[in-house]
Amino acid sequence: MKLTNVRSNFDTIIHYFDQNHHFFTRVEVYFNHQRQEIRAILLFPFQKKGQYFLDKIEVFYNNQWVQKRGNPNLYGMALANQRAVINLGEVIYKTEKQAKEHLDASYHQFVQTLANRIKIELCSSYAISCEVADDYMSILTIFMINEEEFEGIIETNFHFATNMDEDELLEKLINNYKTQILTNIEKIEIVQKEKRVKQKTYLTTIPTTNPVLKEDQIDGLIKISVQGFCTNCQLDVFQPIKTNVRINEDKLDQHQFDLFISVLGDYFVCEHCYNVVDKENIIVKNEITGKMINQKPLGELDFLGYHNDQIAHKEIVLAAIEHKNYFRDHQESFWNAFSYIASQQWETFIAELTVKELKFILPHYISDIPNNATHEELLLMLKELNLSDHQKNVFWRKVNESLIDYYLNITVFGWDVAKDREIIGQHRAIFIFKYLPIPEELRFIHNRRINSLVMQSKQLVSDYRKEIDQQKQQIQLLQQENGRLSQKLGEAYHKTITLEQASHRLTTDRNKSDIIKIKQLKGLIEDLKAEITQLTSQLEPNKVESRGVPALTEKALKFAESYTEKPLSGKNIFIIGGYRSKEVASDLNYIVLTHDARNLDPIFYQYLNQADILIVLTRYISHQAMWEVKEFAILEQKPIFYSTFTNIPTILNKVAKEMTKGKDN
Repeated sequence: MKLTNVRSNFDTIIHYFDQNHHFFTRVEVYFNHQRQEIRAILLFPFQKKGQYFLDKIEVFYNNQWVQKRGNPNLYGMALANQRAVINLGEVIYKTEKQAKEHLDASYHQFVQTLANRIKIELCSSYAISCEVADDYMSILTIFMINEEEFEGIIETNFHFATNMDEDELLEKLINNYKTQILTNIEKIEIVQKEKRVKQKTYLTTIPTTNPVLKEDQIDGLIKISVQGFCTNCQLDVFQPIKTNVRINEDKLDQHQFDLFISVLGDYFVCEHCYNVVDKENIIVKNEITGKMINQKPLGELDFLGYHNDQIAHKEIVLAAIEHKNYFRDHQESFWNAFSYIASQQWETFIAELTVKELKFILPHYISDIPNNATHEELLLMLKELNLSDHQKNVFWRKVNESLIDYYLNITVFGWDVAKDREIIGQHRAIFIFKYLPIPEELRFIHNRRINSLVMQSKQLVSDYRKEIDQQKQQIQLLQQENGRLSQKLGEAYHKTITLEQASHRLTTDRNKSDIIKIKQLKGLIEDLKAEITQLTSQLEPNKVESRGVPALTEKALKFAESYTEKPLSGKNIFIIGGYRSKEVASDLNYIVLTHDARNLDPIFYQYLNQADILIVLTRYISHQAMWEVKEFAILEQKPIFYSTFTNIPTILNKVAKEMTKGKDN
């Protein structure tokens, strides 16, 4: 498209804030196309050098400007390459900061004047005060109705430009806001008359995205409403609480007040028929798309108290905002305890780290992290670092700092303990939510959160009874196993004595293999003694623990180091404590047998006898199976190895490495 005589008119420049308080520069650009005089209205967003939006295209026809037919975007693209438009963009970019500062000052003065005028207009009828928010984006109104104090929010999200008549806009807004306030007061009086109960105050927060997840963050403007069902209209009706709320989840510390949703009372008045409606749910939506972000029943909000105690409520909210400062004063004891617990149960705690967290922390220790590494692969890399206790403490604090910062920013009112336990893992959730330092003013809210951590469902008592029954069964099994191990202890003593006597009879210089067996059996005896002691302590119900049996994975981890298969060549390898979900065809020169060892059936003993190498998955095997395999390995002189992994190639690589080292030594 060929445009001629392109020129900008600097006299037409207008600066303005839109209804979302975004700053724009509006300017007119003139040009000719196909013998027509055309005008383009361009909108330049703040500090977006070289970018503009095409507002409209008009053609001069019959001595007036009229809307141009056709696709206006074609003109927008053609103008982008014109030197006059490029120069215009550069001039606006250099001057718009100062222009915005001037318009901001005018806007602030206008909002303050608006607040003063509203108070003057209404003070003759009601005791009212109007306070302008620090960002000038709202006015807090506080007024008395029948000796009760009520708060309201006037959102100052109106179009404000350099070329407008401020007096005319002021009168228009005062009339609109005055009408809205009087209407709301009338509705409150209706509720007071029909529902002679104290007005309750509830508090919750806008939901945010936990930083350990890779999910998209909340984007765009947010609208919060309360929803109820009008029995007269037979419709769901809504009452706005907040509109045009914008949250930057990367800067939550700047939005703590914005996150709060305060709800006054259990009722509101239907705007269609003035029927009193029960408040049922808090609705959070994207204001532009209408997409639902969150819906929360009123009963799940935090009850702060009654409306006539607003000062105490504000102190609670302020304590929540200041929680981060309180934590800073007590953080060292928290981090020391949290890191110590994690280091003592290292594999359990690091297993709860998400892929996002592992990819954040591991580059501090490893230079090359594959972009598509799986959770299991990342965990294996972490385990192979073999960190010292001190290094584990440093690691654990660094990887969890952003998570703790998140919970402090959203405040205790934003904690969703049940949901976050699924996200960050049970062990982390329990420690963080139970032991994060809490100021005294927030204890009652914190106790509710902790109770929700324990009281997960209405059937908790039934669940406890089932758990107790299961624990009783576990106790009986442990008692039986205790007796069986005691019998094996006697058998082990007998075998040791027999071997020693036989060795003395045959020669004064004992057979080397017999000596090894004797030492191993004595070691087995000590292990059995320790096991019996442990079993005795495990007879307490609360200490009974059960684990599931994992499905073993076959695919080799991409980054895992490979060792020669020579030590395994021609061997039957028996892995105890896991199972293959399906048979896998293999061209390897060794055979892998697996058994979950939940039941010591004939197949278990068949594989045991066939095995040349025994591998025990220590986290997923019963005590009975463990000692059966240990005893067999000693008596039959079979090599036995132990692993916590569930990936078969990884397990075999470790075993091959250990066997190679053993031969070298």
